[in-house]
Amino acid sequence: MLYRITLHLARSKQFPEGSLRYGYELTAPLDAQGHLDQEEWVEKRAYCRVRRFWLDEGERHGVLVHRSGGAGGATWMID
Repeated sequence: MLYRITLHLARSKQFPEGSLRYGYELTAPLDAQGHLDQEEWVEKRAYCRVRRFWLDEGERHGVLVHRSGGAGGATWMID
């Protein structure tokens, strides 16, 4: 099952309360713990899309990519 996940800009020096105008919207599979599900992603990767919304720069669109390496043995990226 694919989910629509919205990530908003977290608190920062420039945005002490975060911001709803900056972020990412992902369409991706999640496991029972709410983590990205690599096994289901392999089967449905063509449907795993990402939309970046950034107030002054407009939208960008990409795909969710899984690569080996990183702290947990794998890295999720937006391409």
